[in-house]
Amino acid sequence: MKYGEVKNALYEVVKLYHPNAVIVWESEKGVEQKPPYLTLKAGNLSRELFPNDDGVDNGYHCSFLFEINLYTDGKKIKVGQGSYQENTAIDDLMEFILFLDSEPITDKLEGITVIPVNPVRDLSDILKSSKFKYRAMCEFTISFYEEANGLYQVSLSISNASGGGKEEFGTAEMPAIEQVEI
Repeated sequence: MKYGEVKNALYEVVKLYHPNAVIVWESEKGVEQKPPYLTLKAGNLSRELFPNDDGVDNGYHCSFLFEINLYTDGKKIKVGQGSYQENTAIDDLMEFILFLDSEPITDKLEGITVIPVNPVRDLSDILKSSKFKYRAMCEFTISFYEEANGLYQVSLSISNASGGGKEEFGTAEMPAIEQVEI
């Protein structure tokens, strides 16, 4: 599995739970959306120093921090003739975390481990743009296994979007020891 494939899988799960929200990667620049919306951020990729070589396949255990920010107007509460907006950002994000832990979603994310690493934080006070906009944020550690095959330890895809790779890199085989003198 590749970093980009993991990010796409995470995006799809967020979209599955929030079908009526705008969901953008934090690196995408643009106009601030009307709530509800979510921003996603994938941090730097870390991998183990040495590959796992179990004789069947080679690869590296990889991980990165994944951040979700949820922006919402909250829930309208009527009081007598008036009303106010209740901050539901933390509750709403906690519900999503429970959804992530459900069996159907862990099955959908097979090969990807998602672990919350910090408490769900209420960041509503740092927003200055609207009186009734609330924000909650949570970080997760995402872990997965990236395959590394063949002599050059690359994926079997021919090339990448940055112009790197050759077909021979993905298909080159490890040289075999044909005879041993004792």
